[in-house]
Amino acid sequence: MQTMKHIYLFLSVLAACLLAVGCAEDPVIGDGVIGAEVPVVVTDPIDVGTVTATSITISGKIVQENGAPVTARGFQWKKTDEDAYPQDNTIEAGEGKGDFSITITALKNATGYHIRAYGINREGTGYGEVKSFQTILGLGSVETIDVQQIKSESAVAVGKILLSGEGEILRRGFYYSEASFHLTATKDSVISTMETDSFSCVLKDLKPETHYYVQSFVTNRFGTFTGEQKVFDTKASFERVETLEPQPIDIQSALAVGRVVASGEGVIIRRGFYYAEAPFTLATAAKDSVVSTMETDSFTCKLTGLKPGTTYYVRAFITNRFNTLVGEQEEFTTSDGKATLGELTATPRYTEIYVTSTVAMDGGYAVTERGFCYSESNEYPTVADTKIVGSGTDHFNGLLTGLESGTKYHIRAYAVNRYGTAYSEVRTASLLNILPTVRPLSHGFPRAGVMSVGGQVTDKGMSDITAAGICWALHPNPVVETDNVVILAQGLGTFRTELTEIQGSATYYVRVFARNDVGIAYSETDTISSPTVFETKSTAFGGSLRQTHSASYFTLNDGRGYLLGGDAGASRISEFYLFDPVFSWRKLSSYDAERSLILTAVAGNTLYAFGGIGNDKKASSDFYYYSSSTNQWTTIRGDRGRPMGMYGSAGCAINNTIYFIGGVRDDNLLNDVWAYNTVSLTWERKGPMPSAFEKQYGGFAAVINDVIYTGLGQVTLGGDKPGSSQLWQTADGGTSWLQTTSTGSSGTYMAGTVYRNKIYIVDSLGVIWVFDTESKTWAHKSILPDSYKGNVHCMYAIGDTIYIGLSGNSQTMMAYYPLWDSFKDDNYYK
Repeated sequence: MQTMKHIYLFLSVLAACLLAVGCAEDPVIGDGVIGAEVPVVVTDPIDVGTVTATSITISGKIVQENGAPVTARGFQWKKTDEDAYPQDNTIEAGEGKGDFSITITALKNATGYHIRAYGINREGTGYGEVKSFQTILGLGSVETIDVQQIKSESAVAVGKILLSGEGEILRRGFYYSEASFHLTATKDSVISTMETDSFSCVLKDLKPETHYYVQSFVTNRFGTFTGEQKVFDTKASFERVETLEPQPIDIQSALAVGRVVASGEGVIIRRGFYYAEAPFTLATAAKDSVVSTMETDSFTCKLTGLKPGTTYYVRAFITNRFNTLVGEQEEFTTSDGKATLGELTATPRYTEIYVTSTVAMDGGYAVTERGFCYSESNEYPTVADTKIVGSGTDHFNGLLTGLESGTKYHIRAYAVNRYGTAYSEVRTASLLNILPTVRPLSHGFPRAGVMSVGGQVTDKGMSDITAAGICWALHPNPVVETDNVVILAQGLGTFRTELTEIQGSATYYVRVFARNDVGIAYSETDTISSPTVFETKSTAFGGSLRQTHSASYFTLNDGRGYLLGGDAGASRISEFYLFDPVFSWRKLSSYDAERSLILTAVAGNTLYAFGGIGNDKKASSDFYYYSSSTNQWTTIRGDRGRPMGMYGSAGCAINNTIYFIGGVRDDNLLNDVWAYNTVSLTWERKGPMPSAFEKQYGGFAAVINDVIYTGLGQVTLGGDKPGSSQLWQTADGGTSWLQTTSTGSSGTYMAGTVYRNKIYIVDSLGVIWVFDTESKTWAHKSILPDSYKGNVHCMYAIGDTIYIGLSGNSQTMMAYYPLWDSFKDDNYYK
């Protein structure tokens, strides 16, 4: 057993030795080895430092000959965009195994290549890994140093070659242009004759006072490389010539005057003037010229052969070796041969104007006529208009008579010679007014229903002022005889007043007037539009649509309105809403039951709600109060003498006592008056209303100065008859009643409220009526827009605005401004 272990150990060592011998590097072998393969070749990494614009030095290695001698080795290459290696792109680098390297030339600059090493034996060709490289551009770098010795037409550009690149430098120089090289390909160039790295060139034929860009460049066999661009400005040429004012001599000649301000860099060769009948520049061909024989800085030329009465344009010019420069353009007009007139004066009176003028120049020919022409409408009167012949020769005058007072006239003096008629400048003269002269002052609306107006009497006319003031109407051109008048003054000066009871949404026509012994004068009419009476509030009500007269509405002391219950179609609802003029509608805690025609009254800042009719069509006797601070309804218990259920009664309150008047119970109309004391919690029946009081429901009730006003309700349950037009009052808490005047309305009461101790109601025709509690009279006011007529649900007086709305045709509120409603004329809106 031990012997077998030794035998196995010996065989293992022998096998390892044989294996080691088989894996050794290639031995030197002859050509007859069986199983030889192509050699193993390595392409060494490229050293970028050996890459030039046209060559590369590269190395490789024959790692193994693989059983057959390597007879050739080297490299082959191709451009990166070529598919195959061209046959000519191969170079040999010896034979046999081992390292080898070579330099490849005649490459193309700035080109990408693929290259690989190869080795050949009798079995074929072995290749190394393909390597890639890019030949360099072969260009150098150059710097634009500076621009020196800058003049008006030349400068010296300086550059320096920092790196010459590969190959011989063929030329060096500068590009220059009036535009940046980044923006234009158009440029000039100049070549330097210098062969040093630092070089310069003179840039010639430049324009004075011009911005230039310059850039150095160098060219070798691979191309042109440039430096950064520099900028410079050529200097002014300093040539300056001034054209002075020409002096007309006669109808065909004038004297042109010029002055050399600066002669510049060259000698002035000539000086003179260009002139033409139209404005021109130096480049304009349509011009004449004249050369002065003078050699002084100031020079003149006589321009002859000109046309009479023609405007000419003239420019002085000077020419030196560089160019021709011109001065600013001046103009003159040759005489037309007509006379020249002096200043015209005009002194207006009431119906005549005294005028004077002079013949300043006769144009060289005798003046045969001189005088004055005038017109009321023609701003440039001629002798074809009205004229008079003046008296005198050089100085002449006249009197224009038969004129209309207060009228403006246009006047010119004229003079005639053989060349025609000459005119003076126009003089405008306004005759004094026989009547007074007035003008309006600014107007405004200092407060509701009031219009501030004013006027001024600036001239009394031919006699003293007997009266002055304002007249106005709702139609154009008001007059004192038939329209509204207020007399405010009896002389010159300013006056103001405030017109009251101004109707809103109206256009007023206002004129200032003044009267003297001759007659009345009016100012221009001021058209003044007053603020609106009605204004729609855009935010719509979000609750259920209600039937007319079914909801209860009221205001608390918080300056907001409330809407409670009502009929929404065939069903009663319990919705409770708040109306705030600023934030519009907001839903509050619903009523405890679905009711319509709920009795409501406000005592202090607490709402009391009683009864109403439910979906069972029965009158309720439920009694609640509402707190706006907690937004809660509370049932009232413990009260004594509570009446049976009813609905549709009108409610109001005096101090701690609330009153419910009229209403419906068991399909019967009532004329009862019930009072409830909110402190003692006791009810008291005040007794029926007087027999003349029509039993009713859904009417109006309010308290003004401790007097209860009520009435105007529906007198039939079916609503087939107009409502009551009666309004009753009591000053003793409902014990005795007095009937006031009827409304005069042919419609039915829809809603009402109290504003400034007056009762405002809206009828079914959309008419607003106002009851004055002092005079006990009703007044017809404005009419609501059509969309609000017929079924208004609520009416709130908040501040100086009454809010009306929630009709079946419109779910928005209408703001009504009572202080602007001075409407009195029943035909105004027709």
